[in-house]
Amino acid sequence: MEADVDFVYVPGQNGDCNNANTNVVFAVRPWNSGGACSFFPSGGGCVARTVVIDYNDLDTNPFYETNAPNMTTTGVVTHELGHVLGLRHEHVRAESGGTCVEGGEWRTLTRYDAGSTMHYPWCNGVMTSDLSITGFDALGARKLYGPNFGAPALWTGNFGHDAGGWRVEQHPRFMADVNNDGRDDVVGFGNAGVYVALSTGSSFSAPELWIGNYGHDAGGWRVEQHPRLLSDVNGDGRQDIVGFGNAGAYTSLSTGASFSRAELWVDNFGYDAGGWRVEQHPRLLADVNADGFADIVGFGNGGTYISLANP
Repeated sequence: MEADVDFVYVPGQNGDCNNANTNVVFAVRPWNSGGACSFFPSGGGCVARTVVIDYNDLDTNPFYETNAPNMTTTGVVTHELGHVLGLRHEHVRAESGGTCVEGGEWRTLTRYDAGSTMHYPWCNGVMTSDLSITGFDALGARKLYGPNFGAPALWTGNFGHDAGGWRVEQHPRFMADVNNDGRDDVVGFGNAGVYVALSTGSSFSAPELWIGNYGHDAGGWRVEQHPRLLSDVNGDGRQDIVGFGNAGAYTSLSTGASFSRAELWVDNFGYDAGGWRVEQHPRLLADVNADGFADIVGFGNGGTYISLANP
């Protein structure tokens, strides 16, 4: 599915296949005026609420053999259905070089795509195109009809490379529901410790230091040595910190407004305690016995090790 749109063929309406039939949204009919045309744009001899196609012209006209040798009838139908969805020709954009000029208004949905199904190959498009749907065609349709992501909105001016000076190689950042309100919050491991910005559903609150540990300076934690994860290890609905330090796995429970003091829950899975390495030994948190508590799963040299949570 490229977009949240379904074209449904209704064979029972074949006997009345015209634009006067109110039982269909539009009709698809053959014609003999050359090429193909849909009801958007509405000029150029197109027929209202109808997609018309001259199959003989598309198959025998030497123009297409010379200028669009890979173009198929399926591709042409796809192109015309793009018009039905409201898409203009891609070659109306200045990036095409102005070879095929068209009037009318349009707005940009994606970056320019010379290979688009909506781009005539002979208008400085891709000569080898068969008018298949490209990734940008699909994205444009999704922007109009979904499913999609909305336009980016700034929810907090922090936790960024410039906004706060956060660095990937020093400061892990996660999303986790730390106060059990059903919304995931920002949890950032900064220099001074762990900062939390709670989600309101439309923005994040100002970051607050929830614990002065697990940080680059506060505790000397390093990305290349000390993984830090969040999961609910005590079944209260709030996600807690589990940090794999030198001496083993440390845990700080969420109270909903802060994290408790770091405590060593197991003297293994650590850089020194067990000789675990980030580049060799992944460690995860998962409830492996369905008791509601997240457990440690470590992929060590000898295989997969489990440490069950006993809060």
